[in-house]
Amino acid sequence: MSTKMIDEIKACMGQKTNEELLAIWGKNDRKEWSDDAFDAIKQVLTERKVTIPEQPAPFVEPKPPERTVTYSIGGRVIHAGKFHEKATGLDIFISIILPGWGIIVGLIALCKGEKKRAITMMVIGGIVLFLWVASGKF
Repeated sequence: MSTKMIDEIKACMGQKTNEELLAIWGKNDRKEWSDDAFDAIKQVLTERKVTIPEQPAPFVEPKPPERTVTYSIGGRVIHAGKFHEKATGLDIFISIILPGWGIIVGLIALCKGEKKRAITMMVIGGIVLFLWVASGKF
């Protein structure tokens, strides 16, 4: 980044109190503040002869857990496997090559709550079945 831009950031940071700058420094929120902003904060605090504490590691949002589908039937918990929001390549392949199975798997996906996946598979399977029947080659 240009020195002019860093000087502008430094001028903005210079308007903040030491407490405000130390709070920003301590949070170390890299989504809210750029690396250049932290460099400017460090320069401003150093010029003011403020002791700069060690900066904690930047906060990283945890990755959401993989969604799985579980059912409770008669007190037994059944893990139905991974939750697919959208149709996978294998789903589309099955729907094209084996359209009847595509519709069945789509219905199962619908029961699991995978609406987009189910609709994709059933529509593809339905279109292929329609074209197959309409062609009269069955």
